[in-house]
Amino acid sequence: MVKQQGDRLILAIYTTSRGFGFVVIEGRNRTIDWGTKEARGHKNRVALKKAGELMSWYRPHLLIVENTEATSSRRIGRIRNLQRRLVDLAMAHKIAVRQFARSEIKVAFARRVASTRYEIAQAISRELPDLEPWLPRPKKLWESENRNLSIFDAASLALTFYDTRKEARGAEGQDGN
Repeated sequence: MVKQQGDRLILAIYTTSRGFGFVVIEGRNRTIDWGTKEARGHKNRVALKKAGELMSWYRPHLLIVENTEATSSRRIGRIRNLQRRLVDLAMAHKIAVRQFARSEIKVAFARRVASTRYEIAQAISRELPDLEPWLPRPKKLWESENRNLSIFDAASLALTFYDTRKEARGAEGQDGN
């Protein structure tokens, strides 16, 4: 079987204050692996080590992360530094990198009538049924965010990538006519 460009292995990582959530996906609908990695102590160093292990194990063609340098990003300095170092790590592994701002993710999921993080996670669980058992229940105001939500944040990055590719191909087709 010849793999199409869209069938390449993608690693999407969404960093959090406690580590990161990740999804390894091949093609738009085939999830390979997903989960969360906790980072304690020297959080950035531990997170980079764990991300490097994922990159070495799966050898993805593309790493997708949040664009924390976007003007709308509200991420703290430590997370911004971690994101920059993840990009450097991917380049050291000869992995291409794409970054999407939260605003781009919201635009991609607006078509699915999902605007909050939880609504986006619900939409993802419908598109990627393997992830559905990890969908946390809605949090109460006094509760901390469930760490499994970061899996869905990572998946939102991957699905945004596929949506933007589809739009780009559609625009190319319109220009050619």
